[in-house]
Amino acid sequence: CDYSTNRHRTTSTEMSPASQHIQLIIVDESTDERQTLAIGSSTTLRTLFGEYAEKRGVSLRSLRFSCNGRTLFLSSAGNRSSDELGMKDQDVITACDTTNLAQETSSNGSATKKKKAAVKQHVKKHNNSRKARKGKGKKEQSKREEAVKQENHMAHHSMMLSKLHEEAGPRLKEIRMRLNALDLKRQPPKRKRKNRAKKEAKGYAECQT
Repeated sequence: CDYSTNRHRTTSTEMSPASQHIQLIIVDESTDERQTLAIGSSTTLRTLFGEYAEKRGVSLRSLRFSCNGRTLFLSSAGNRSSDELGMKDQDVITACDTTNLAQETSSNGSATKKKKAAVKQHVKKHNNSRKARKGKGKKEQSKREEAVKQENHMAHHSMMLSKLHEEAGPRLKEIRMRLNALDLKRQPPKRKRKNRAKKEAKGYAECQT
């Protein structure tokens, strides 16, 4: 569609006797559905677009039209005729329904948000798992360090006792030898008196008689 330099504009009702009709093909971008509409060479494209929107049952404001990669805005190209825009018979115009596009964008946005949320949840779960493993590893390492520390303490204590025994051994041996050399008189162990209270009571009774 070549935007010609012809500046003469006509309304949809201004049809000159010499006006010729051409057929323009409008293709739905999402479904590839084609509709062929006839338009006078001097009729504005807004009339054609309005008829197309009415047949589709959608609002004209929700549709966007383009021809050969150029957008046909309602505010500018919509007020010009096919003759002014240099359109020819059987030219193809592409129509895009922005309502469906917005819904698809919203749907894709929701899917993207859900996907991001799922990824975020997975990352959070993975990080929590790593933290848990790390915390568990720290506890086990702390236990191992405490066990090693206790073993070292016990070994040091045993070494100190051995050193003490080695130092005190000769002195203790000398004391034992002196005690064995002493001639101590051993006394027999004392015997416990049995029934002492009974005997005393019996002697007291005999004295009374």
